Amino acid sequence: MKLHIEIDDFLLLDQLKELAIEYSITENELVCIAIRKLLYDVEFVRAMRSENNRKKFIHHLNEKK
Repeated sequence: MKLHIEIDDFLLLDQLKELAIEYSITENELVCIAIRKLLYDVEFVRAMRSENNRKKFIHHLNEKK
C-alpha cells in the first residue's frame, strides 16, 4: 500500500503533535482518539440514514432543551 501525503496532511500532523504535547499524551494515543471519533461520526451518519432513527434523535434533542 502506497502512502499519499499532501501538504494539508503535514499541517494536520503538526497540529496533532502540538495537541499531544498540550495534553501530555503520545502522538499515537492522540491518533487513536481521532480515529475513534471519526468512526463514531461515521456510525452516527449511517444511523441517521434511517427515518426512524432521525425522528428518535430529534425527539432526544428536543427533550434536552
